[in-house]
Amino acid sequence: MLINNIELVNDTMRKLKKVGFRFSLDDFGTGYSSLSYLSKMHLDELKFDRGFTNSSMKEPKDRIILQQVTSMAKKLGLDIVSEGVEDKEQYDMMKNMGCTYYQGYYYSKPVPFDAFLNLLNKDHKEED
Repeated sequence: MLINNIELVNDTMRKLKKVGFRFSLDDFGTGYSSLSYLSKMHLDELKFDRGFTNSSMKEPKDRIILQQVTSMAKKLGLDIVSEGVEDKEQYDMMKNMGCTYYQGYYYSKPVPFDAFLNLLNKDHKEED
């Protein structure tokens, strides 16, 4: 649907960006993900699906694809979010690839809103 109306979509995205919106292509690496979205749409961020992140730990070919897509997206000026980061090994791999943000159990399992606020107020130190 988006690619069929790309001019209208991009025009709407430009207008929304002027008032502070940012756009992310979610679940990249699954289903109907396409590299053409990266060049045709005015995106700010690429978000790797957790399955893609996890498979890259086990499958050398998936890791190569993830590395190359990350490199290409960074050259296009996109931030990279990696879903499904569940341990230090995954975090280190995604950090070394150049990911910008990380999401997953490595940081926290789902928590109630009050606990989330406590996490935000906590003094965090990045583990390296």
